[in-house]
Amino acid sequence: MSGATRLTLRGRLVLVAAAVLTTVGMVWGLVSAVNWAMPAAPAASPSPSGPAPVSSGSVPPPAPSSTPSSEPEAAQASSALPTPSATAPSTKRATPTPTPSQTMLRTGTASSGKYRTSKITLPAAARTKVTHAYVVKVETTLKPAADEVARQVHAVLSDRRGWTGHQGHSFALVTADDDPEFTIYLAAPKTVDRLCAPATTRGTWSCRNGSRVVLNSDRWLHATPTWAGQPIADYRAYMVNHEVGHYIGEGHVGCPGRGDLAPVMMQQSIRLDGCRVNAWPQPGR
Repeated sequence: MSGATRLTLRGRLVLVAAAVLTTVGMVWGLVSAVNWAMPAAPAASPSPSGPAPVSSGSVPPPAPSSTPSSEPEAAQASSALPTPSATAPSTKRATPTPTPSQTMLRTGTASSGKYRTSKITLPAAARTKVTHAYVVKVETTLKPAADEVARQVHAVLSDRRGWTGHQGHSFALVTADDDPEFTIYLAAPKTVDRLCAPATTRGTWSCRNGSRVVLNSDRWLHATPTWAGQPIADYRAYMVNHEVGHYIGEGHVGCPGRGDLAPVMMQQSIRLDGCRVNAWPQPGR
């Protein structure tokens, strides 16, 4: 009995093992069949907010580059402003000085930064409360002699229609050794830009900067379209009186009325607004 019993137990163990292996084989086969029947999952598509795909044979378009403005103030501020998108409308900063007209004559005179200084002395035209001593300097790349320009300037400042006598002002031409109060420069356009900085003259306009009265040589020679047909001597008188007017504290004014004489402190080089050109602060004298 014991031998038969042992064989019976072994037989049972063999049967159980066979049944387990058979069950495992059936489950594995079922799983394989299911995986084979299911389609492969699609690849993930790019997010709509992500960059567009680029094929291997194409190159993405370059980002738009910002072109520096020819205007100094705009160029100076360009590093602080974001670059506009390609679809955004372009904008221009408003500036107090307009872009010169294409009819504005330019000579292309070279800039040396060196000057010939006037040597002559001429007294003030009147005894007044305040006499301003000045000297004249002309850049070496310009043809006029310094003494010649100094005589023209002094004739303007001494004219009875000028600033002499106005609120106690008069003007004396002295030499550089006489410790002048201010200097009147006649300079090439690029030199004017440097002497007038931080004011924006764009190689076109003149200025008063501290103790400097700076006259643009292109304007001295060719005036402006607003003064077309007028004697160049009259425009030069306007240049001198306008900038020296700033030196003694006068500011810009507008046209008082259509057909009237323009005040000398009006920006007549730019526009007249219906006024007539005028070179003198006291034209009725």
